[in-house]
Amino acid sequence: IVIFNFDLKQIALSQVPGASLNHITEWCKQEHNEHGALIYQGKISYQGNEYCFEIDGYSGGINNWECTHHVTGEIHNESHNSSHHEKEHH
Repeated sequence: IVIFNFDLKQIALSQVPGASLNHITEWCKQEHNEHGALIYQGKISYQGNEYCFEIDGYSGGINNWECTHHVTGEIHNESHNSSHHEKEHH
């Protein structure tokens, strides 16, 4: 079952407290046929930070999450467990 775009966006926004649909600056669907996955890629710009992410269109799990701080230029990469949204430390 595919999760609706609106719900997927809400899942991503839940990772950025205070951000709203207006802060999603990029959103596109990527189909990966070799694994049968349906992945959406997006970007949220909020309070001087830019969050780039990939979210599974079937489970709603966040697969990749990257935050760039525009003030410092620092990039923070976080990988999320697609079923529990937990951080994995590398």
